[in-house]
Amino acid sequence: MAMIRRVGLSDKHDRKVEAIGKRYRSLSETDIRAMALLAVKDFDTAIMRVSPQAAEDARIRYYAAIWTLNHGTLLGSFAEENAAGNYLQRLCAAAIGQIPHWGQYGQFEINVQGTPVKVTRTRAIEGPHSAFRFEALDTNAPFCVNTGVLEATFGFPPFHVERVVTAFCEKQLAASAVALDPSRHDEVQRRYRFWQCQKHQNRNSQV
Repeated sequence: MAMIRRVGLSDKHDRKVEAIGKRYRSLSETDIRAMALLAVKDFDTAIMRVSPQAAEDARIRYYAAIWTLNHGTLLGSFAEENAAGNYLQRLCAAAIGQIPHWGQYGQFEINVQGTPVKVTRTRAIEGPHSAFRFEALDTNAPFCVNTGVLEATFGFPPFHVERVVTAFCEKQLAASAVALDPSRHDEVQRRYRFWQCQKHQNRNSQV
């Protein structure tokens, strides 16, 4: 299967980010946000087309937006909740419950052979790999591990995110479906209730 296993930035990464960031300085903050959103969209397109150079270019433009909003540096851009890097992550993230594109963060739910699973994208456009967190939502359904939480790192296959993570979970469940540890039941039930509240609040915010 064709895959971009590493969408790494080149050795000239910092200079490229700085050069583009300096051009972004003439833009309004609204326009810089728009450039970040466009970079995320272009990153997804590049992954689906198996174009490593285009994916790298999109990542550099995304970092340039962070650099500009962070006053001309990447240092500390993810250091606190409202730092430029974290701010743009939230801005560019998929809505709660929506399937994210490859460049986006997001939280969504899939059903794997009758087992509901909450999926959180924990690494997106910033790193050379894509990372996900899988969490059980049903104490009566089997899961891949008895703790109810599994984390995994992927490359960037040219398929939609939902297809990739569902296939991964199906494979894991087929290999090692187990009952949840009873000591985890309260945790899973709280997670399920909180997840339902998040989805409900998101639906209301869109009305």
